[in-house]
Amino acid sequence: MKILSLFLLLISAGFAYADWIPVAASFNEPKLYIDPDAIIIKLPGRLQAYHIADYSQPQIKNGDEFRSEMFGYEYDCEKSLFREMGHTWYKGGMASDLVVYFSKGDWLWTKPEVGSKEEVLLKASCTPR
Repeated sequence: MKILSLFLLLISAGFAYADWIPVAASFNEPKLYIDPDAIIIKLPGRLQAYHIADYSQPQIKNGDEFRSEMFGYEYDCEKSLFREMGHTWYKGGMASDLVVYFSKGDWLWTKPEVGSKEEVLLKASCTPR
């Protein structure tokens, strides 16, 4: 448990200094952000990116309130697929304050639903800068 706590502290400390930039979306909630400096190109057409979803009102996860999420996705830009690598829910806005819930792992490749935050983030991440 101590190792997991230290791991979470180190991860959140590193991301606190990230240059999060807003991602334009057709919806108002949540506000989406990407750290373009942290994008890692794995293979041609495949990359990893980190995002924040920030909510104006508290949300509920497993009975606990949270105001933001930070998560890492891997994208297959050529096939328009994504999979989650890890996800952390925070009590405060912009991935701050206490960790409410944490999950990690490589989930299955998924096609995002039209108009979803996953589709918006896939397009933003896979668009060359």
